[in-house]
Amino acid sequence: MAIIKKKIENLKPGKEYVLTVRAKNSDLNVLSDYSDTIRFQVPNDATTPSALTNLQLFAGLENVMFVFDYSQDLDISRYEYELYENSNMSDEDGPLTGFADANVFTVRVSNLQLEEDYDPDEGLLPFWGRARTIDTTGNAGPWTPLVRTDPHTPLIDNQYIGSLTVSKLTAGTIGAHTINLNGANSIIQSTTYSDTFGLQGWQIKGDGSFSLGGPDGITYDNDSITIGSDVQVQANLAADSISVGSGGNLLNINDSINAGAGGMTLGSGGFNYWYTNGQFRTGNATNFVSWNGNSLTFQGTIQAGTIGGVAISSNAIYIGTGAFNNVNTGFYVDNTSQFSLGNKLTWGNLTIAGNFIVGKSYKIVSLTGTTQAQWNTAAGTTGSTYIVGSVFTAAAVGAGTGTAALQQLTIAGDVVIGSTTGSTIASGAASGSTSLQPGQAASDINSNITTISGGKIRTGTIESTGYTYSTGNFSTAGMQINLDNGVIRSKNFGIDSSGNAFFNGQITASSGSIGGWSIGDPGGYNGSIYAGSGPTLSFISPTGVAWFSGGVVTSSINGFSAGVTTNGGALNTMILRNIRAGASNARPSTGAIGDIYLSY
Repeated sequence: MAIIKKKIENLKPGKEYVLTVRAKNSDLNVLSDYSDTIRFQVPNDATTPSALTNLQLFAGLENVMFVFDYSQDLDISRYEYELYENSNMSDEDGPLTGFADANVFTVRVSNLQLEEDYDPDEGLLPFWGRARTIDTTGNAGPWTPLVRTDPHTPLIDNQYIGSLTVSKLTAGTIGAHTINLNGANSIIQSTTYSDTFGLQGWQIKGDGSFSLGGPDGITYDNDSITIGSDVQVQANLAADSISVGSGGNLLNINDSINAGAGGMTLGSGGFNYWYTNGQFRTGNATNFVSWNGNSLTFQGTIQAGTIGGVAISSNAIYIGTGAFNNVNTGFYVDNTSQFSLGNKLTWGNLTIAGNFIVGKSYKIVSLTGTTQAQWNTAAGTTGSTYIVGSVFTAAAVGAGTGTAALQQLTIAGDVVIGSTTGSTIASGAASGSTSLQPGQAASDINSNITTISGGKIRTGTIESTGYTYSTGNFSTAGMQINLDNGVIRSKNFGIDSSGNAFFNGQITASSGSIGGWSIGDPGGYNGSIYAGSGPTLSFISPTGVAWFSGGVVTSSINGFSAGVTTNGGALNTMILRNIRAGASNARPSTGAIGDIYLSY
């Protein structure tokens, strides 16, 4: 069961909402019933909005304009203002109050009277005003200080200007060719825009995010572009990806697919994909078509059609016209077990009862209207019950409307076995003195004896029935001989592909050679290993006799000098294993266990 997560945006703090959902099967275009309704309330925001800055007031004959810096708070709903005629906020009728959506707006005034002591430098009748921020929860920020209208910058209430060039233009409502937004939270939007339930209109923010066309339009949140309220199309620009739909219907195009090589997937489970390297798969867990770069795989049923000249019907596969045992049908096999290669090789001829060949074996395909008595007559039996699938040997031609398949392989031409050629098989065996006789092969096999005759046996591997192998040079059980690479593996003997031999156990030999050493009798020492002959003879016998033509060199023994060879010249002091000899009459002061001392 897929879990689909959906983010609902633009909910208002403190507001109650009602939610219900239902499932949709996109393949069948079927909708489930709605779930039970859930009522929930968005928590209120307790944070006080920031204070407004740089408030300025400008007066005209009919209006007073408020101008202040944009608020950088993310949850700003609107701005509240108060406008006074006196600096002590003691207006007889109270202040002019209200709310505005922009940081530049005008308030219409009715007292246009100039002061009695009017000073031209002072300008129009002054006003005092202040403003504060209101967030989406209804929290109010602090009031700005009270600000007087600027007497030296009068407000023009209404004017027609053919061309206006300014370094900065600030306004509440403006029509222009190009509008530059100031600040991440600055906004330009249509008069119909609403971010409540039932989103409509359009909005563009200073941070680049936007919403166009309402819930079924286009939105961009600085991460992804989304088309449609149910995430029909989503583009993640940072990840170079595009997704269409959701859940089991999700189409995903992404650079990270296939270990970073890139590709496209549809749904979940890895059942449908197309990679940039050309590999693809389509279907479900059990039935699919796939290409892995080397082979094309079909898993399922091919109902009908043609693949590379091979025709597939509901009951047959063939090449050519599609007729059994036909010269124009190079290959044919059907669901009744009929098989043929042209008209040269056939298996399973259907024969109508009444045309049986005496002595031939048949398998019943259809009883039709043929009676049991008629089948017994054809088979030469009495009281037998025949059904579809029964096999019998024809004792008579038979009569009736039933059909049976001839259990015979027919080859229209010579049969070559090794170097022996026999005539066309007519009665179960090729003619000639060397041909296989009827029943011979079956008898041999049933007796657990297989006889193979011919000039050549060609195979790759020969192995025992219980052969198993894990690793190394020996088998776990049984034996295998690989005729292709020369490898032999058994439990205690092995030969690798380089010719190296491996043994478990003892090696016993009365003759032969190992690494240049021969096994035999070098002259009265049978069973010795030896090399060379005459003056170059070296040997070791089983009785302990040893001779080395090149002498013996040993490492020094504790208390004695290094050994020398027995070969050549007069004898000098030397060490021969545990034997010491030399010209000195002095016995060694220390020696090894088993030393034999000779002096001369």
